[in-house]
Amino acid sequence: MSGYSPEIDDYLTELKTNIKQGNDEIEAMKGTKGDEHNNRYNQTKRRFENARNILSSLKIESRRMEKEGNPKLSDFNAEVKQLEGELNAATQKLTKELSTDKKEVNVDDLNADEALGLAVQIQEEDKNHLDNAINQINDAKQIGGTISLQLDQQNEQLDHCIELVDEIDSTLDIANKELNGIARRLATDKIIMVLIIVCVLVIIGCSVLYIFFG
Repeated sequence: MSGYSPEIDDYLTELKTNIKQGNDEIEAMKGTKGDEHNNRYNQTKRRFENARNILSSLKIESRRMEKEGNPKLSDFNAEVKQLEGELNAATQKLTKELSTDKKEVNVDDLNADEALGLAVQIQEEDKNHLDNAINQINDAKQIGGTISLQLDQQNEQLDHCIELVDEIDSTLDIANKELNGIARRLATDKIIMVLIIVCVLVIIGCSVLYIFFG
């Protein structure tokens, strides 16, 4: 148990994992060239960028622990500093590995066949880069089209919901008017009923008086 909060433990675990996997990926880059080398580089670069974000989150946690007077602050800062050093070293190692693949070739030292082979290789790499760029653009366009279609569908659904709300409001207005009419009719009916009862009582009263007093 580290003694830190579960969130900090998760940050530390993820940061250590990214650094270790990044170093393993750098070792795997050795012996690769061209697009494969660049793709591996970009993958590891993104991993280290994520690690930087985690490191920033840990530094924010450090300031929070300082305000709270956490007794584990000193140990925590030392561990974060060590991991930051490991991340910096791994990042430099990654940059060096990329530059190894980009070493310039002195054409003057090549014979005709080697120079021709190098030219073909460079042309092929440029073509691959162009193909990758075109594929990325097409993917972006496809994603953009999908998002646009989804937005249109959501707008249609929203318009339909607005129409339903308007219909419900209209129905409620009609129902309210009907209820008011019914209430008025009931009030009128009650008045008439009371008048009838009063008349009946008057008639009964008169009859009783007539019977007893002639």
